[in-house]
Amino acid sequence: MEQIMKEIQQELKDEESRLLKEIDDELLIEEQNLNHLLSNEVVCPVCQIHTLSISINLIMCHCGINISLQNPTTHELLQASIDSAVGRHAAICDKSLEFIYMKTDNSSEIYAVCRICDAMEILLSNAL
Repeated sequence: MEQIMKEIQQELKDEESRLLKEIDDELLIEEQNLNHLLSNEVVCPVCQIHTLSISINLIMCHCGINISLQNPTTHELLQASIDSAVGRHAAICDKSLEFIYMKTDNSSEIYAVCRICDAMEILLSNAL
């Protein structure tokens, strides 16, 4: 009986450690996102690690995003677009959006997708 109790305690400790690490990771990402917002940078919505490099008609990220836009944009406009998509989705669903980059021969696009409520919208596109 004592051995079973020790095993249960160890499992609980392991689960607690895993949950605390997960929370720490999420807090680190949130902190990075906040720091980027304060520094007028846009965190890549796809990888959520790097900042987007934006120059008038070109958006790039170290994760592989490379979108050449037909209309110029700025950090502020891009962040507002991301925030707007998140806000519209939050009004109908309590789950987080996932941002997906798709590239074909004719276009490069970032989609905002929710796998729970099936919401989907194009955030950025250079479709020809």
